[in-house]
Amino acid sequence: MNSLQFGQRAKMIKNKAHVNKQLTVEECKLIITRLQDEISIKDKRINQLVTFVKSNNLEVPVEVKTPVNNPDTQSKLDEAEDDDVPLTQDELLVQEAEKQQLEKQKEQ
Repeated sequence: MNSLQFGQRAKMIKNKAHVNKQLTVEECKLIITRLQDEISIKDKRINQLVTFVKSNNLEVPVEVKTPVNNPDTQSKLDEAEDDDVPLTQDELLVQEAEKQQLEKQKEQ
């Protein structure tokens, strides 16, 4: 009986083979450029939404950081945050919103 059930389950397994492709430098640069363009478009949209929210006298939501599963990536992110790089307008807005939220919490 068990071997029949095993046979039925084994029949349902579908394997899809794919080739691991090594990208060329040009292909990698093209992908990076596309991703940077996508980020730029999304940053512009975020700025539009922040402006809209502020123009309607609403509170800008505070950025929530998602945890990073890879410790190496997390350490690189932490190092980047520690650098003395000037903040962007979005980062300044987020800081301002965080301060306002903390003040409201203290008042309560």
